[in-house]
Amino acid sequence: MIVINNFEIQDSGSQLNIKLTTDATFIITKILLWNIDTFKDYTKAIDLSYKIDGSSNLEDIIVTATELELDSFKDIWFIEVESNATSSPCDLLLDPALGITYDFSPYYRCLLDKFLKHHTDECSLEGVSISETILTISLLLQMLEDGIEYGYYNQVIELLAKIKRLCNLNACNNCEQVVCASCSKFKQS
Repeated sequence: MIVINNFEIQDSGSQLNIKLTTDATFIITKILLWNIDTFKDYTKAIDLSYKIDGSSNLEDIIVTATELELDSFKDIWFIEVESNATSSPCDLLLDPALGITYDFSPYYRCLLDKFLKHHTDECSLEGVSISETILTISLLLQMLEDGIEYGYYNQVIELLAKIKRLCNLNACNNCEQVVCASCSKFKQS
């Protein structure tokens, strides 16, 4: 059994913190990483296996965006972890384990910006009143969280694309850039 103890976006998207455990007599053997554009496409997976220490059943890994030649870790990232354990049909968390980390703070800032704008001037966005847009973004954010909770990852990716179109993130006028040590959440499925 593999447990993802931590998988989170840190330092405003500059790194991923990954902590993994497997049964005491086994080791982690493979770690793959995807973003929303490459999810479950094994030909496009980023293989992090070079980071595995292999000296025990515990792995504590930091991956920087720079090291992977990325601007930052944003939106949603997926991890798949394998060990050399032999799984039995009774295992609840099968090998490989799948985890997800996400940072939706830009979309919450978008929601706040649209809400604040709505209360300062009456305007519309492409024929839709701002109040409808605010409600739609709010509901989509809740659906993202629920979809992740229940493992509907492909649908979550589609919902995120809709939020991005609604937010047009360059248009946030009332939002200050948030700098955080840990802005993300994670879930193992």
